[in-house]
Amino acid sequence: MDKWTQLTRRRFSTAHADASTTDRHTGRFLYESWKNASQSLRDEHFDIYFGKIFRCKDMSWGNTMGIEASDEATDWLFRIQDDFEIPISLTMNQMSVPFELLSGNKEVWNAFVDWLGGFYGRGLRSCTICSPHMMRSGLLQRAFPDMTWKNTVNQILDNTQKVANYIALGYNFIQLDRSLNRNVDELRNVRKYVDAYNRANNAHVLTCLLVTEGCLPFCPYKREHDDIQACPSAEPYWGSARLGRMTCATWRRHPQYSALPRQGTNCFWNRRETFETYANLVDVFKSSGRLATSRPDDSDLEETTPKNCYCVIPEKIKGGKVTTHEEFLASWTKGCWIIARDSFAEILREDLAPLMTWNFAFRDIKHPINRPPGYDEMEAFRRFTADHFWNTEEYYDLEKVLMNCRNQCWRCHKCEDVYGVPHMDSAVALPMAVPGKRPGPSDPTLIWSSIRDDTSGQ
Repeated sequence: MDKWTQLTRRRFSTAHADASTTDRHTGRFLYESWKNASQSLRDEHFDIYFGKIFRCKDMSWGNTMGIEASDEATDWLFRIQDDFEIPISLTMNQMSVPFELLSGNKEVWNAFVDWLGGFYGRGLRSCTICSPHMMRSGLLQRAFPDMTWKNTVNQILDNTQKVANYIALGYNFIQLDRSLNRNVDELRNVRKYVDAYNRANNAHVLTCLLVTEGCLPFCPYKREHDDIQACPSAEPYWGSARLGRMTCATWRRHPQYSALPRQGTNCFWNRRETFETYANLVDVFKSSGRLATSRPDDSDLEETTPKNCYCVIPEKIKGGKVTTHEEFLASWTKGCWIIARDSFAEILREDLAPLMTWNFAFRDIKHPINRPPGYDEMEAFRRFTADHFWNTEEYYDLEKVLMNCRNQCWRCHKCEDVYGVPHMDSAVALPMAVPGKRPGPSDPTLIWSSIRDDTSGQ
């Protein structure tokens, strides 16, 4: 096993597209994608996490995003775990825990233990649970002794003392706050503490970073958005004429500012030495995606044989300054001219920078793309990336700054300088979006003015 295989082994935690599991999206497509994937790619995955909601009488609890995998999709996930040895992980990340669960109501508690026990009996051994009281009581650990217990990133473990506190509660898989994506100095402190704790206690506590995340750093709206999404009777905030336009849409859809790294909390690594720095400090890299709604329908299997891999679609990221939406579209490979690799270790081994050009996706192996005579895939990749924005010294300098900028954008403005846009102290201050209108590139404030109070024309 070479260095790069070791560095990527059991490294990635991938989201299950819960929002896509309608009656037609049963989960077989995902199963077939993993069935055809290389063993090296399977070995790189730590787990696939999914959400379910616990219901008892008139109460429900479970997911900040307000979605869950369908029962049929969950069955396919267990098949993936059984057949390909990729663990699956249940997510219960809702911050507001019903009082009935915490008050000692035996009927509700027993119903919850029986519900969770149904998954445990099928082989589930990993669960995100957002309840410090439950963990401190030790009741969960006694009921499910072989479970790996994860805290949720929504609990904001942004320093080493918080990490120590949550380990003391009984969590043995620590999901760190998004802000540490850009605070390598504190990641070193966390690494030092967790390693010392494991040695002293013969333990195996792991740490995790959510490395793909579209939320604004320190977003003042996030907790309200989480509560809105988790409420079954509430209209999703992004579907509202008012809430969506005054918040996320303001910076995510802005023609000048949407592509800036400061508009989200992703890790930005283009060089393999940057990836290696993070990989030596954190055990698992987690990617978001449970809200994805455009996963291929299982019926597509009649025309497609999918294979999970890493892909580059040159025509979709030519300029490099892509928005979050455009970057997501770059993951679709059906019918596109693509460059593919079977594992992330291959990408690192061959030093195929910039790493950000590679998306975890699937490709159609039933209808392989016809290559021209003499076509060399790696020569084509290096020709494409030779003058790419993400492969410039200017961007590499930004990449280095982002590792320790601590999201203090008000005093830095490195993102704006590299992307060539005017300075701003806070994206929250950007003018709010008006439906159907976008500002011209020379004047970002021209049309993004105050939204209307009415909700007509949604």
